[in-house]
Amino acid sequence: MATKTDEAPWLSQGEEKRAFVREMFADVAPSYDRINSVMCLRLHHKWRRMAVDAIQLNQGDAALDVCCGTGDFLAPLTRAVGKTGRIVGLD
Repeated sequence: MATKTDEAPWLSQGEEKRAFVREMFADVAPSYDRINSVMCLRLHHKWRRMAVDAIQLNQGDAALDVCCGTGDFLAPLTRAVGKTGRIVGLD
């Protein structure tokens, strides 16, 4: 991505920086979860299940996933709270 100044994109400010971040995320997002699975030998699924168990969610509870990224933690949270619960992902 070209910037108005000849600086590196991560040194941009304002709308220019926001556009750079949006473009970068759009480039990475489609393959991020798959790459993460390969890099950690799919252990991140186990870690998420352990986290859900540790916070002891029950049917009908609510949970907020802050910095949810691709949202892959939302599925185990949703299973834990069931149809009557509420899960919100915020990034």
